[in-house]
Amino acid sequence: MNSLITSSVRRVMKLQQPILLRLRHPHQIRLLEPLLKYGLVLPKNCNAKDTHINERPAILLCNLRPDTTPRILIYLHGGGYAVGSPHTHKGFAARLMQASCCERAYLPYYRLAPKYPYPTALNDVFEFWQVLCDRYPDHELVLAGESAGAGLCLALFQQIRSQQLRHPNKIFLHSPWLDVGLSGDSYHDLQLNDGFLGRHPQRKAWLHRMFARHYLGASDADDPLVSPIHMDVAQLPPIFVQVSTHEVFIADSQRLIERCQAQQIDCRLSVWPDLWHAFGLFAPWLPEANRAIHEAGEWIKTAR
Repeated sequence: MNSLITSSVRRVMKLQQPILLRLRHPHQIRLLEPLLKYGLVLPKNCNAKDTHINERPAILLCNLRPDTTPRILIYLHGGGYAVGSPHTHKGFAARLMQASCCERAYLPYYRLAPKYPYPTALNDVFEFWQVLCDRYPDHELVLAGESAGAGLCLALFQQIRSQQLRHPNKIFLHSPWLDVGLSGDSYHDLQLNDGFLGRHPQRKAWLHRMFARHYLGASDADDPLVSPIHMDVAQLPPIFVQVSTHEVFIADSQRLIERCQAQQIDCRLSVWPDLWHAFGLFAPWLPEANRAIHEAGEWIKTAR
């Protein structure tokens, strides 16, 4: 059974659904980013500072707890490729860093749509990856992201593989959005009561209007680098996916895991009941979010 806090959050989210559905452009959501203060709260024994990697900005998180191992977390934030930043997601990344005993976490700023459609974000994080591989040759590298950031993780992996660069040791995806074409069954399933948009029949059209079309630009939604749901999963490292039963993107997670299992990729899917998209970002206030971060951290520490 979910917590009382979860029920309260759902009631609040239901109240904001009419506001979200009236929005017409991602710039309108960016005006709401200062309200995301829950994502800015860092845990104890963590320092955050601004840094640059090859002149591209990033946030560096340092784990001051004594139980660290030679492990680096590279975290790609979500936000539909059009909103969000390392600043809005550093709280979640910091908790994941500590739960997995990483020494450090890097959150790169990548350029956002609609000003910078595909492939700008992918090019930015690919350059970032190249530098970190050289900087930490003896460390384990963990690639992680949520929502669109999770999709960007798998697009980045494809670039790494094609360029024959060092692969991440493992990949963690939280509530991944992997299909910019919005083709999965769950996009049409109005039985799914997604917290942000509820069961509204225009849910899919809203996602396309607000995010997908801006990231696509003139690109093809079936391109595996745009929509990693279409990727060849060969050579993927161990991969762990968390998703909720009621989020509109659940079909993406299920399809990815089915394909990984068919290719005998080391994979795991953790499905959380009756929650919403990217529920982990509600840590430390939401008990289920804290448990999900602990679960992910334990997997990162033990997966081989």
